[in-house]
Amino acid sequence: MTTVQTSTTLLLIGLLSFGSCNGQTKSEVGKVVQFKDDFLSKKGMYKSDTLQISTAMLTRERYPYVRCITTYPKDQKVKHVEYYYNDTKILESNISYKLPSEDLTGITKHYNTNGQLEYIQDHDKGTWEVVKFDNFPYYQTLVKRKKYVDSLIIANYGQRFFDNYVVWSPEGSAFYNGKGAGATWYDYQEWEPKEFLLRYSIKLSEDEIYDEQFEIHLDSAGKTFFPFNYDDNKGFEKINTKNGFVLTKQISIDKAKQLGLVENDTTKAFTFLSWQFNEDKKLELFNGHFTYKVAINTKTIKHEPKGGRNRIEYKFDVYVFNPWTGQFIEKQKMKSYREWEKLSGQTTGLMPDK
Repeated sequence: MTTVQTSTTLLLIGLLSFGSCNGQTKSEVGKVVQFKDDFLSKKGMYKSDTLQISTAMLTRERYPYVRCITTYPKDQKVKHVEYYYNDTKILESNISYKLPSEDLTGITKHYNTNGQLEYIQDHDKGTWEVVKFDNFPYYQTLVKRKKYVDSLIIANYGQRFFDNYVVWSPEGSAFYNGKGAGATWYDYQEWEPKEFLLRYSIKLSEDEIYDEQFEIHLDSAGKTFFPFNYDDNKGFEKINTKNGFVLTKQISIDKAKQLGLVENDTTKAFTFLSWQFNEDKKLELFNGHFTYKVAINTKTIKHEPKGGRNRIEYKFDVYVFNPWTGQFIEKQKMKSYREWEKLSGQTTGLMPDK
């Protein structure tokens, strides 16, 4: 098959893949193809418009190098985004997100300007596979470094834990040239990578994924190191079991209720997993421990605006557990706040309420 034929085939697949949902009429299929086939060359940058059909809503927008088409299927908590090289019908990449969390999901495929597949990324399984090596001259080095960090996790927590809970994050991982420049793991760079950062999420269920729970830096020899001489690596803890976590979201909430947590129709508990550093061991590979926390909002304070800036403070009770054993550790008082004014704003994470 020629390059032109391959590109045309990929185009037809791309045009119909996310826009075609069960129940579309023939007329709607034609509208979707026409909507995606418009190069938007007469429109200005970043000016979006919308197509509504019976099974989905589509939006489109032109960027400097690609045009973006987003499909929101009705009755599905997901959105699908496709990027096409400007002024062509060639798919650059596709990516899907869970809603409303915006977490990556499904399979992403990336193509070059000739429509040739370059790599495949499975966000749910945590894999990245290069199929065309022209733009990835150091791919085998990256594969080797990733396998090494995999082996560290397996050696410390076991194969079962790794298979059931650990998901590598290519989009959160990076490599560096040792002189200040860096790139995301799947980016193309001509320079040779000298340092590496690998990040992994912990997946407790399809709806409970905690990002960046493992962060490991490797030097040019592929050995762990601390480039900033601080808490550079979220490392490991010494445990006596390799069977994984015993807590689930519901079990931990039930345990917290036995300790005094109270939910109602408008206020529900939420959970999160976090890595707690041992202050005196931050520069060691065994430098902390996991905690599983159940939090509930106990009070909301609206402060009077000052100088045009608004502030809301939220108070929380937080029940802390050992995720390996289910043992209760302590109850904490924590807070967060949201501030905003006309052109700016910020929302903090939870912090100690002293």
